[in-house]
Amino acid sequence: MTISFNDIPANTRRPWAWIEFDPSQAQQGPALMERKILVVGIRNAGGAVSNGVPTRASSANEVASYFGANSQIAHMATALFANNQVQQATFVGINAPGGGTASAGSFAITGPATAAGTLYAYVAGTRFAVGVASGDTATDIGDALEAAINADIEIPFTAANTTGTVAITANHTGAWANNVEASVNYYPGEALPDGLAVVVTTPTAGTGSIDPSGIWANLGDDHYTDIAMVDIVTAELAEVETEMADRWGPERQIDAQVFMGLNDTYANLAALGAARNSPHTTFIGHNQSPTPSYQWAAALCGVAAKYLAIDPARPLQTLELKGVLPPLANKQFTKSERNLLLYDGISTFMTTVDGRVLIERAITAYQTNAYGAADTAYLDLNTKATLSYLRFSFRTLWQNRYPRHKLRANGDRIPAGQAIMTPNLAKAEAVAWFRQMEDLGLLEDVDQFKRDLIIEINESDPTRLDIKISPNVVNQLRVLGMQVAFLL
Repeated sequence: MTISFNDIPANTRRPWAWIEFDPSQAQQGPALMERKILVVGIRNAGGAVSNGVPTRASSANEVASYFGANSQIAHMATALFANNQVQQATFVGINAPGGGTASAGSFAITGPATAAGTLYAYVAGTRFAVGVASGDTATDIGDALEAAINADIEIPFTAANTTGTVAITANHTGAWANNVEASVNYYPGEALPDGLAVVVTTPTAGTGSIDPSGIWANLGDDHYTDIAMVDIVTAELAEVETEMADRWGPERQIDAQVFMGLNDTYANLAALGAARNSPHTTFIGHNQSPTPSYQWAAALCGVAAKYLAIDPARPLQTLELKGVLPPLANKQFTKSERNLLLYDGISTFMTTVDGRVLIERAITAYQTNAYGAADTAYLDLNTKATLSYLRFSFRTLWQNRYPRHKLRANGDRIPAGQAIMTPNLAKAEAVAWFRQMEDLGLLEDVDQFKRDLIIEINESDPTRLDIKISPNVVNQLRVLGMQVAFLL
């Protein structure tokens, strides 16, 4: 019997007990795929970490120390860590657009107040409760609101009061902040004190697009599975989708899902979603939520990374996006609109009676195949996550168990202890792998898998083993249909 040793030499004459360890059979269960989060947002110009440098962090305060307090990326970190403190998170701060302008809005207050009360103002999802005394002028109240906004260490906006008109300006240039909401009186019971009126102008007029393309070289081939991205425009989004497609491909296999939030009307969201077709992008849309869309993206990214790591095939529906405020009732999409958005590549949410935001259905932007025909192959985020794990686990199995094996045809006797692989042995290994995935609830119908399994030595290259598997990926329970045929 000739054993295929890895390190023990065959020609030694020196007396010694040569003992080596072979770890190739050590892992008996399925491989554990680590999900890692990447957050891409805007840094302050004076941030301690330079433009485009990936930096790990475990808290929003740590992110603020790296990229600057009141930076947009630090605000994303707040939403991420509210929803996920389990997965490893890396942050890439990029510079604001050069030559652009900053988005700006205002609270135009008129008075004086004729009764005491509280002014409840909202900027970028943060609530500012400003005490008002009877007789306070618009300037007095504006000064108090300015001080409250500027004292906040999170939101990427500053305030300046001029005789009762409080201008709010984004800390970074660019169009990213044009859809950040400002408002008054969100919760029931909130009302302006008597004598006051406030006209709110939502931040607009920011110009300049963010260019995330330079970050990919700094990431190299590090595998980040879930990416939360600041709002970007169509041209830059196409670049991101191209990079994600390349990472998904067989040469790199470091696939990721990009999460983005969108704040717009139903019609505009439907048009935007219909114009995209990438299985690597997940949009979640809302209309005038107080929470900025980039925080929606970070929240959804955090929830997806956490729960897909537990089970990639289990649906995300009903999971809460913590720290996210829903739009007011008259701005929420109807059931019919949400259903149509799901046909346009936009993920949807539900709102509970107590104001919590729950995932309704998390999908990708993929809608049609290469011929333009409607295609649901990559519709659901779970499908892509499951396929990603299946590829990872199968690849890991072969890399760990058969790293230096010889290859030969079926039929001949295989000496015991020899590191030899044949197509028949590979088939047995593939079926055993299927059974593991079946036990994890990821695959079904082993008979079909065996019937369609093809493993053969490549005709042109005798050192190459070609495998084709057709796994039946488990589906999610999403819709219940029932007919009640009652009798009287």
